[in-house]
Amino acid sequence: MNITNKVLNANQKDRYLYSAKLIYLNMLEPRPDIWLTITDYFQTFKIQSHIGSLLNEELAYFSIRGRYYRAPFEKRTNEPPSMNIDCSYYRGQHVSKMLMLVVFHFAKLEYKRFNEDSKLYIDTDASDLVDEGITYWTAIGMTENMCSSDHASFGYEKQCILKDLKPYLFRLSRLSTYENHKSATK
Repeated sequence: MNITNKVLNANQKDRYLYSAKLIYLNMLEPRPDIWLTITDYFQTFKIQSHIGSLLNEELAYFSIRGRYYRAPFEKRTNEPPSMNIDCSYYRGQHVSKMLMLVVFHFAKLEYKRFNEDSKLYIDTDASDLVDEGITYWTAIGMTENMCSSDHASFGYEKQCILKDLKPYLFRLSRLSTYENHKSATK
């Protein structure tokens, strides 16, 4: 579904979508639409946000996927929630952060699959270096996954707790200049 208007109409009460709105308004014109896809069947869920002109056009995307025995899936899972992202076309525009904010808004507040203590994983850190020896996933707060071989998350390279991503997600110092400029011109 196209959620561009929902993001554009977000107010400060909804921290996730409002932060996504600030990033979206700072994107270069023409801005693509923001899309959300949620699938939940056969105990498998996937929440994906992407940008593009059409539903099936993915210029950039972020998704969370996992399998669960029963809700809440974090307690009994056979495939922990893992994240995937591709925003290479939009480097430097904070599009990855915007897409993550949209997915976490729907996963936490509307779809109710996550809470602040939900663990997230990535299979392989194939991201580019953002600084000397630091990859994207490490820079946003993920750490090495040190679980034992009998744990469901064994084999995943990195892990984090949703609340540990908040400093990255809500670090909007550069973007707040848009709001300051907008209120000064009124």
